[in-house]
Amino acid sequence: MRSEDYRHGLHKSLYKETYSDTDIDQLCLLTSVTPPDKAALRSSLEVCAAIFRKQNDQFKPRQKSKETATELTKIAKQARRLADSLETLDPVARQALVNQMIGDGARMITKGEGAPKHPSTFLAFDDLCDNETEEGTIGCDVELPTFVALLGGLENAATRGKGRTSKLPTGKIPDYALMLWFSNIEKLWCEISSDPFSRDITSTGEPITNASRFCVLAFQKIDPNYTESRILNGMKKFITKRRKEATGKLREKMTP
Repeated sequence: MRSEDYRHGLHKSLYKETYSDTDIDQLCLLTSVTPPDKAALRSSLEVCAAIFRKQNDQFKPRQKSKETATELTKIAKQARRLADSLETLDPVARQALVNQMIGDGARMITKGEGAPKHPSTFLAFDDLCDNETEEGTIGCDVELPTFVALLGGLENAATRGKGRTSKLPTGKIPDYALMLWFSNIEKLWCEISSDPFSRDITSTGEPITNASRFCVLAFQKIDPNYTESRILNGMKKFITKRRKEATGKLREKMTP
């Protein structure tokens, strides 16, 4: 059983029917993909699109830093109070809580109800990731010390996040999500085409190489608001950055 809410570790809300059959046919003409592999290409492109959406959501317009800091401070304090309460439970209350947590494990076995799909202190492995788990292993109990540690982690994250809110860029936000998309698409391109992942354009700014035409067509299906020039400029920045990184690594190897 796989999670209905997650795919490749990404929530189902990030997946959309981005590409039509006609889109895939047009993209295949730019690659060496044959008809039997069209479904696999569509699946790979949809994963790349979902990853872009997840990353892009992190850089949408945000509320003022002061308001964000106030919310995070509240979360940090609440996490700390709950962790302190769990650590100082009297024996009777602790045992009553533990008994109910054991019941969550039983409900997972009898009804298949575990976290994260259901409110539960039992983690269902199949609902957390796509990786195969050891046969017969359905999940694990989250014990009180683990909850305390998780709450401590939440407190730390909120505290650190509060300190970083003022560092968010105030001007034009770089296309980090687009750069990540290019990174994933380059890997996919190397699997489906013998052509180099290169960007060349005409004097009027139109893409020439199959890779650049593929990127423009594929990405504009994800976000039609991105112009052809914006996508091609992003591709240029990505390739330039990758080459610089590769040159730097080569120099490190050659340095005695």
